[in-house]
Amino acid sequence: MDDYIRREAAKAQIRKAYTRIEDRVAINCVINDVPAADVAPVKRGIWKYTPAYKGAKFGFYYCSSCGTPFWHATKYCPDCGTKMDGGGSDG
Repeated sequence: MDDYIRREAAKAQIRKAYTRIEDRVAINCVINDVPAADVAPVKRGIWKYTPAYKGAKFGFYYCSSCGTPFWHATKYCPDCGTKMDGGGSDG
C-alpha cells in the first residue's frame, strides 16, 4: 500500500534537518518535481442508535456526520459516504 505525505510537511522537516541553504533548495526542487497523487480525504464517523420512541417498533441509526437516519447500520453512510469505523476525519 502506498504512503501519502503532505508536500509542505516534508519541506518543513527538510528545513529542520539541513542547515545549508543549497541542500534545502536542491531537495525542495526534487520534492516539487514529484507528481501529486489524486488522494481524497476520508470522512469517518459512527452510527448513533436511537431507540424506538412513542410506540414505534424500531429505533433508528443516525450518521454522526450528516445526521441522516437509517434502519440498519452499514459500513458507509449511503447519504454522505462517511466511513463508519469510528475513526477521526482524515480531511
